[in-house]
Amino acid sequence: MGYCESVIGSFFAQGLSLLKDACPEIRSTEWKSTETLEIVISPETDLAVFSPFLKDEVPNLVDFEWHPDVVVKKADNAYFVLIGVN
Repeated sequence: MGYCESVIGSFFAQGLSLLKDACPEIRSTEWKSTETLEIVISPETDLAVFSPFLKDEVPNLVDFEWHPDVVVKKADNAYFVLIGVN
């Protein structure tokens, strides 16, 4: 991971930590690029319900100066939902 990803990850990690505490559905997070974060949720979680919730909650936790994309998918499935933040 480069410096930029490290800074972005550190900044976003504070908000993600709060969100992960409130949402046990989140299994893992990984920066795929400097602008794309992948969030993997448990197989039991309804992606159609969780994604809008996440889209509403992320801006309440972290204020970005850029517009990252968040890819939300289940741990056992290739289907994903793309959420633009900010």
